[in-house]
Amino acid sequence: MKRRLWPYLIFALLGNSLALWVYVTASEERDTGEVWESFKFEDIKAVSYKTETLKAKFTPLSINYGWIEFANTGKGVKASSHAFLAGPKGKELWFNLSPFWASKVLGDSKQLDLKSFGLDKADKHFALELNNGKTMVYDIGGRGFQSSDYYVLDPQREKAFLWDRQTINLLESAPERLSLDNLNFLLPETAKKIVLDKGGITRTLTRVGHEWVDADKVLSPSDFLLQWLDKVGRLKAGGYVDTIPKGNALFKLSVDAETPWNITFYKDEPQHAFLLKFSDDKPLMVIEDKIFAPFYEELSLGKTPAKN
Repeated sequence: MKRRLWPYLIFALLGNSLALWVYVTASEERDTGEVWESFKFEDIKAVSYKTETLKAKFTPLSINYGWIEFANTGKGVKASSHAFLAGPKGKELWFNLSPFWASKVLGDSKQLDLKSFGLDKADKHFALELNNGKTMVYDIGGRGFQSSDYYVLDPQREKAFLWDRQTINLLESAPERLSLDNLNFLLPETAKKIVLDKGGITRTLTRVGHEWVDADKVLSPSDFLLQWLDKVGRLKAGGYVDTIPKGNALFKLSVDAETPWNITFYKDEPQHAFLLKFSDDKPLMVIEDKIFAPFYEELSLGKTPAKN
């Protein structure tokens, strides 16, 4: 357990440092263009992208996690509409947007031939919502002649510019490129506090410096709950269902970290699966019975939480 601690601490520190470094120096790295909108990642409430056949909305929970609502009704694909958790790969999108950079300013839209840029009847739109209530909507046109960047019209300013394609590419392929890979948000290495409630009995672990404390007792790295979470946090993330769990909850787990998590676990007997509920307005994650059952059995075999 101790050997695993340092990589995650280093990763967390590097992640925070990288976010700050990108925000401060991003404009300095680009040779051409200008900042179109300047804001911090923390200012972003949601981003969305819409075409005639595709809708994608990304609502961040933190720099590392968020929820994506995605719908695709295009030809040649199976129509689908679902929501899923985005993992740390989503940082690439936020870095592209902080600041929002125009690689080339084309000028006043009233003096441009918008048709030549695919902006006269644009059917693609990108929206950026900020926490201060401001929403900016942009029309997305064709690709640049000497690049694959997009021509963009800002109706608010009545100006057009070229924009890096990366953000749109990520949103168009969000299920493949941004979805959560595993349950590493449960790993104790990055948490400050862990609360397990099973059968009305609660156990609370609090990080004090580099150690974990339970009711003023310093815990060994081999503590059962820490070891259990270390294994569960490495499981592969499952799919999602919009359903109302039947029966009582098996247990509740709260992890206070950069992104706070409050998860309720259920057993879906007909589907032979365990369900993870994150909130009332979000779908439940499905983990197959054969994958999670051994961990639940381990938690139940006389190793229920000790009451604080």
